[in-house]
Amino acid sequence: MVNYYLPEASENPDLFDIVGICDEDPERAETLARFVGASEWFSDYTELLAHSSADLVAVLTSTDSHYAVALAGIEAGKHVYVEKPFARTLAGADHLLHTAGASGLQVMAAPTLMLDPSNALIRSLISNGSIGRLAFASVSAAQAGEVSSGHSSRFSQHLTQEGISLANETQEEPDLPWYFKSGSGPVFDSAVDAITRMTGLIGPARRVTAFSGTSADHREILLIASEERVIPTAQDDTTLLLLDFGDSRYGYINSSWFGKASKTPALEIIGSEGSIAVTSVRGTDANEQEPVVHLYHNKTAKWEDFPLTEGLWRIPTGLTHFAQCLLEDNPPDVSIQQARHVVEVIEKTYLAAERGRTQDIATTF
Repeated sequence: MVNYYLPEASENPDLFDIVGICDEDPERAETLARFVGASEWFSDYTELLAHSSADLVAVLTSTDSHYAVALAGIEAGKHVYVEKPFARTLAGADHLLHTAGASGLQVMAAPTLMLDPSNALIRSLISNGSIGRLAFASVSAAQAGEVSSGHSSRFSQHLTQEGISLANETQEEPDLPWYFKSGSGPVFDSAVDAITRMTGLIGPARRVTAFSGTSADHREILLIASEERVIPTAQDDTTLLLLDFGDSRYGYINSSWFGKASKTPALEIIGSEGSIAVTSVRGTDANEQEPVVHLYHNKTAKWEDFPLTEGLWRIPTGLTHFAQCLLEDNPPDVSIQQARHVVEVIEKTYLAAERGRTQDIATTF
């Protein structure tokens, strides 16, 4: 995640003054801090929170540590931005919100993709009746898993150009094995985006049904030096979930570490009078995709296309938006209550799969 957020902060000096970096590798922390002009670096986040002058802390750690680090940040009097998901449990999310509220602090959580204009367009198409009465939606959240090096190379390439290396060439990128360890899995990494998008477009889910299991007992990780390491799969690698939004409106999401290539639209929404589909085309940056929203009119049997190229959401967009809101003392456009709702959906997804029974969702936004 640092590969995305540090460039974003560095390129927006009017919003950000990067004062400190924390990484469990002290040498890497110092290297990054010096590179971006930060005066403080730490290898222990508790030290950073105790001594840093930062007003805002970005929690970009693995999901199992989000709650503890975010809570420590709030207790240290910092506003906190948390990478996806907001927390691992609804109880954890509730505690974070209660603690922040009691201290008058703001919390924002990824994924913040509802800031993307494509989603604003889709919401307007639904609300103005372009597809009639909504029936069901589907989102594909399957991908191959981060099984090759260079999966988030933007900042790494920038560092390499400056002659700076942060990883030993005989090692895999530090976060790769995490994807297959207990407590990780595709639901926390990719389905969280799909759930956020679907609930953001349709509304809060009321119930969830799910199937979940392990399709492969190990994965082969490609190391930086083109060697391979076998990682046991300790967490379900394939999960399918069905959401009930009430009023006979449903949503389907697949989430798996299998699906490197697919021609299925990233999103489809079907209604009584038409359909919405979202595909993507290669943007001006070879690493970026630009969405195209397609609207099908049942009466004319024709598609209408809406290419979008301006103001598109990227992974660090939410942090920039949050900083702007804090400076202007405005509430963020992204609802932390929705992030809380998504946490419950994820928690109930695994519970539904384990018990073989549909689970009710209590939260809303």
